[in-house]
Amino acid sequence: MFLETIKVANGEFLNLDFHQWRINWTLKELNINNNINLINYISQEFNLDKNKIYRCRILYQKDILEIQFIEYFEKNIKNIVLLNGENLNYKYKFSNRSQIELLKQNIYNSAIDEVLFYKNGFITDFSIGNIAIKNKNIWITPKEPILRGTTRERFLRKNELVETDILKSDFINLVKNSSEIAILNSLVGFKILPDLKIIF
Repeated sequence: MFLETIKVANGEFLNLDFHQWRINWTLKELNINNNINLINYISQEFNLDKNKIYRCRILYQKDILEIQFIEYFEKNIKNIVLLNGENLNYKYKFSNRSQIELLKQNIYNSAIDEVLFYKNGFITDFSIGNIAIKNKNIWITPKEPILRGTTRERFLRKNELVETDILKSDFINLVKNSSEIAILNSLVGFKILPDLKIIF
């Protein structure tokens, strides 16, 4: 089962075209011969509080199976730990995140806010979003992410992000030298994380 997570603010579904893009891409990649038009499912009245921000979870396979709304509260990320994700397979946005959660369980403690995966010595993604790093006034993002996020795709198309391989050792040095680091996902957008620290 697949998942799309859409931010809803002031009663509006944000960046819907990029969520539609990923659904289309997922179905095509897996040779699922069907069209899902998101607007047909979200054009109804959901009676949401326009003063709140929601995480809209859309579960689908060949068709939309379920739509859920969960009030969203932003996570504060200050301390991260690097985690080996060599066997992690999350190319498509599955509703089942057990692979990710099991890896996180092995290292989580009260001092850690988030994990950052690497594969074959190269940085990939945070557990809840893609990553961007400012290097010599250019924002770069890993060429081979675990998941192609919608916000990542949006900034790539605007030519505000450049794909490149990022060695784990280079990333550690960039953090130590106070380079700007950002997390990208549909809920926070492109959010710079000030004073980010790696816990070893």
